[in-house]
Amino acid sequence: MLPDDPASLARIVADEQEPADRRRQALDRLGLLATQAEAPAERQASFAALHAIVCGATDGHPLFRHAEDRLAEVLLHACGRLQRAIAHRYGQLGTELLDDAPGFLIEARPDRPRRICLFDPARRLEPWLEQVIRRRWISAARSPEQRDREAAPPWDEPAAGGIDWNALFQATDFLAPFSTADLDRLQHGLETKGRPDPGAVVRDRVELLCLGGLWPKAAPRWPAWLADYEQLRQRKLTRPFPPSSFVLLLTPKERLPVLADLLGDRQNTLAVRWSRRRHLLEGLDYVGGLRP
Repeated sequence: MLPDDPASLARIVADEQEPADRRRQALDRLGLLATQAEAPAERQASFAALHAIVCGATDGHPLFRHAEDRLAEVLLHACGRLQRAIAHRYGQLGTELLDDAPGFLIEARPDRPRRICLFDPARRLEPWLEQVIRRRWISAARSPEQRDREAAPPWDEPAAGGIDWNALFQATDFLAPFSTADLDRLQHGLETKGRPDPGAVVRDRVELLCLGGLWPKAAPRWPAWLADYEQLRQRKLTRPFPPSSFVLLLTPKERLPVLADLLGDRQNTLAVRWSRRRHLLEGLDYVGGLRP
């Protein structure tokens, strides 16, 4: 009879005195718990145990392939939960990349760890998977000349000191909106001193979020904020706004000329507002939480 708790199952797998069949059964049980346990903490702990086994073992380990298969099944299950969101955001190419994700993440690489071993199992798996898909989708969608010209920070490498706006876009979890508190801060103004200028509040919500690569996280209130901006500027914006191709622009410098054209603004004017007001975004819990 196998225990039900992930820690005990992991000990059985690690115990070389245990019969091989029982160790395989413990791996199977961990894979089942990682996808079907009712308690989120139990699913998380079971996945973490499988992750540790695969990332801590060598290819020659007698149970490695079995553990690898169980981990691939868990990744496939997680990808299934993302399927609708990925298809909506990234189309057919995103769906194909999602289908390929388990093998891509687990495959062995010469002199480098498997990609899944770069993941911290204390984090939520789905947002990390979405970041992987987005990075691969951007790479596939950009021209070879653009890819050669870019030196964007890797999605798994933290920014070094302060808020690095070139790197923040890579850390953004597009599937999760801002917290209600952050949305309320944006709704009423990011200024912490004095009474905020209503026009500046309306501009900040659209211009700063677009230039900072954070606009998808405002999805719950984005249509209303665009309408406010249109009323302030007396200018109709295209829909969707910004257009889907905007996600291919990885830094504020790249977004600036495109956004200026979309808004009918001068680049210099928009650049000055970004330079003077981007610090206000650091008052959001989400952005402040990304500071190293």
